[in-house]
Amino acid sequence: MSADGQPPAKRRRPETPSRDLSSLVPPVRSEDVWYDDGNIILQAENTQFKVVKSILQRNSSVFKDMLSLPQPTSSDTELIEGCPVVHLSNSADEVRYVLKALFEREYVAFGEQVPLAIISAFICLGKKYDIQKLYVEAVKKMYQEIPATLTDYDALPDEWTLLDNFTYMDVVVLARRSGLLSLLPFVFYQCCYRYSTADIINGLVIDDESKNLLSHQDQIACLAGYRACCEIQAYTTYAWIHDFDSLGPSCTTRKICKTAKQAYNLEHFDSRLDLRALAEWSDCAPPDLCDECIKEGRLKHAAGRLEFWEKLPGIFDLPPWTQLLKERQEIN
Repeated sequence: MSADGQPPAKRRRPETPSRDLSSLVPPVRSEDVWYDDGNIILQAENTQFKVVKSILQRNSSVFKDMLSLPQPTSSDTELIEGCPVVHLSNSADEVRYVLKALFEREYVAFGEQVPLAIISAFICLGKKYDIQKLYVEAVKKMYQEIPATLTDYDALPDEWTLLDNFTYMDVVVLARRSGLLSLLPFVFYQCCYRYSTADIINGLVIDDESKNLLSHQDQIACLAGYRACCEIQAYTTYAWIHDFDSLGPSCTTRKICKTAKQAYNLEHFDSRLDLRALAEWSDCAPPDLCDECIKEGRLKHAAGRLEFWEKLPGIFDLPPWTQLLKERQEIN
């Protein structure tokens, strides 16, 4: 299911909340998020963060409401250095990313390339705790990097500009976790294009020997989607190549052009399943076509490519683009 010809994706797995071990491991003080003027302590897993309550309340309506509730009597309250302790169910890493962004403005510089693990924390915790500033900017970065129109896909630069350190499987996991479904059609297609069947089933082993593993539902979506993509590209993007005759109605070298098409068809579609539905005409035009057939072929290829793009969500059992694009309009 993998193929060459597109820039490699350099990425690692975004961190997700792990099992709560705080009852088994003594809590430790965060080395970088522990402020002397703090008046509340947040504990995630076994890591504690001392921060300023008013700044939390100003940035998060959830914390504002939660911390405004009447507090238990001091004898019933867990205190450290005179500060109440609030336990959170999120991973320590994700909480650290969010707190450093709120209190030290880290990871939020305009145009800064940010690891997906941090973007994931901003989106998921930003949504959970209603931290709109972090949530909206992180979602916008994802939308800027992951296209939802063919025009945006064609305008993608060769290198990632805002995201760093991730795989396409990571984006699938984030999209499911956050409900950002408009990310999925393109990302599922890239999983089909780049990863082998073994990668999809067994997961990707990352540098630190951890694994990126899709859910069973998304594994099935990729495996079935790959077959469907290969079949659908034949009568959309590459419908022109299956015409028996030459492409241009005014072709003067019909025999040569027919032979060129047949040779291309045998090389790319008969010997193996080769997924290249989004390849541009310049990357797949058969050699030896006459000018008339090149002109006609380019038009038919562009129309078929657009038709394939419109079918992409349905291939993976997702809502149509018209519905998915509303998700993006709401954030802008």
